[in-house]
Amino acid sequence: MNKIINLVKIGLAIINKVLPDPPKPIIEIELPELSYTADNNLNLSKLVSDAVYKLGSFSHLIKAGFEWDGASIPKWAWIIVGSPFEPRFMVASAIHDDMYRQCMNRANADLYFYWILLKSNVDQKVAEKMYYAVRIGGYKPYNKYLKLKKGTTND
Repeated sequence: MNKIINLVKIGLAIINKVLPDPPKPIIEIELPELSYTADNNLNLSKLVSDAVYKLGSFSHLIKAGFEWDGASIPKWAWIIVGSPFEPRFMVASAIHDDMYRQCMNRANADLYFYWILLKSNVDQKVAEKMYYAVRIGGYKPYNKYLKLKKGTTND
């Protein structure tokens, strides 16, 4: 396990040197108080009531019943970043998952995720690692939602 942790630390150090720092927030961000339940057996959280978030002039409603998997942190990385279901990650992860499902521009969704983590008082270095993680690994779930959306028809 220590070898894995050391490899991850080395990888993160390389990423921090190679990738540019994400830009600082330039818009007003209003976040909802989330009311949700968590099912640890299924690794899912579910909104109990509607939640509205505002990013600049953009506002969106996430309906009650919305399910998401927390911050999608792989189990091996929990020791470095924390559990995907920590309260400090829940608002950012719910909004980010909603943006992916709405097929918003992925780069913008990932940047908003970073800004929302900062607004949620997540340490900047942790927020940066999470931002890089979604930039690198977020293509797979995003493309899944994009394919689903393209497969729908407006009858």
